[in-house]
This record gives sequence, structure tokens and C-alpha cells, in this order.
Amino acid sequence: MQIPNTLILCGGFGERLRPLTDNHQKCMLPVQGRPFLEYTVDKIKQLELKPPIFCCGHKSDEIINHFGNGYKFSYRADINTGARIKEALSLICSDNFVVFNGDSYCNIDYNYFWYIYKEFVNLKKDVCKILVHKKNSLLASYIPSSVYDYYGAGIYFFKKSYIESLEKDDNLSIEDDIIPNCKKIYNCNIPEEFFTIDIGTKENYEMVNSKENKYGRFFQNTN
Repeated sequence: MQIPNTLILCGGFGERLRPLTDNHQKCMLPVQGRPFLEYTVDKIKQLELKPPIFCCGHKSDEIINHFGNGYKFSYRADINTGARIKEALSLICSDNFVVFNGDSYCNIDYNYFWYIYKEFVNLKKDVCKILVHKKNSLLASYIPSSVYDYYGAGIYFFKKSYIESLEKDDNLSIEDDIIPNCKKIYNCNIPEEFFTIDIGTKENYEMVNSKENKYGRFFQNTN
């Protein structure tokens, strides 16, 4: 099976995290002593995916300077998530590709990730949105899904030809425009031990940096 390219969306402004994001890109805020984005890059390595393409925007220099050589970067400020993906299409060589949200982390493991990916390929869908149980997850905002009691994991599979077919629009959104209007699948049998953690609010960010709760201890143990 062809190994898909991987994108990380890491261009947001982090408005709800100010003043912490006045001098940092949101995804680069330290969590238990490491830039948060490093955890997702490590997860991509564990899943044996291709090195990620960073889809940058706000404060992109911090990401480029930190990760440096060996990675590719796509840059456009002030555009939405779907538009950011379209900007990176010229860097994608695979028929399908994976997108990770840079401000969230999912502890999905190798076997389950590839199980879902193979199902997505075999069913010939345009998009797969990976879901996790609400239980144990920590999200900054509720993202509606068609499946009760699940949250988005911040991981998507896309068919490249489908994204190519969409008109270029700087306001194109994954959740508002792409997901509602495509041939998609959701996974609904994900084991409960998999969860997602979003650092998009001050409350969540404080939790992941504490050693007094399971989220902080999770990242402390991941170091």
C-alpha cells in the first residue's frame, strides 16, 4: 500500500490563549517542557508515515526555525483550514493524504490507525474523519459530528483528487465546507482508550501543564 503524505495544520492565531500566544505560535507553546507540536511529529513517526509537511501561517518562523532541515513547509497567512490544505497540494505526491490538527493530540496507535486507513482506501471515499469517544477527551470547543458521543480526533484522511476538484477559496473550511459536502466515512468502533487533547483554551493549556491530572501526567510520561 502506498504510504500517504502527511500535513500538519499549524497556522492558527491562538486568540483564546493570549497573552501566551503574543510571542509564540499556538502549536509551539511548551507542554511539560517541550513544544506541543513535537508530540504530534513523534506520533507521525510512530505511525510510520512520511515526514510531515507543515502548513504554516501565523508566526511561521518559529516552526520553520525549530524543525529546520528535513521537512517541507507551506505558508499562507489569514486563510482557513481547507484553503491551507489546497495551498499545500503541490507538495503532496500520494493519491491520498493525512491531515493532523497541530493544536491537538490523539493517542491513536499504529494498528488502529492503519486499520481505519485501509478501510478508507477500500471504500473509495473522499474523506474520513477519525472520531474518539467523548470520555477521556479534552477539547477546546465542540465540533458537531453525525455520531452521538464522539468527538473529532483532529486527524483526517483525504483523497487528493477530491481536494483538487474544489474551487480555490481562502475561506474554505474542513468542518463547515468539506466534511458536509463530500462522500465521507466515520469510524464508530474506536476503543475507549484512545482520546484527543486540544490545547486551544487557557483552561486546557493549564491542565496539560499540570502534574495533578491525567492529561498533564500523560504528556509527562510521553517525554
